[in-house]
Amino acid sequence: MSWKEQRNNIKCCVKLCKTFTETLALMRQAYGEEAMFRNRVYEWLKRFKGGRLSTDDDSRSGRSRSARTEEIIARVAQEIRRNRRQSID
Repeated sequence: MSWKEQRNNIKCCVKLCKTFTETLALMRQAYGEEAMFRNRVYEWLKRFKGGRLSTDDDSRSGRSRSARTEEIIARVAQEIRRNRRQSID
């Protein structure tokens, strides 16, 4: 399950002229516990009804929340093996 997949389905519901209540019910039926929260479904429904086409996140300024990749994990592990006095916090 991905948020983008759910956004695509909300966009489809807008094209099919589904109401918020109908869209929310379909999302909960399709995704169960993993469905977006009610306020997020409403927010995306409103965006798509307003003419938004993209299902991507809006760009944000500042540093990304996480930079964890396999490459970075391997480099950190290698550095720690090279110098055992270092630690991970």
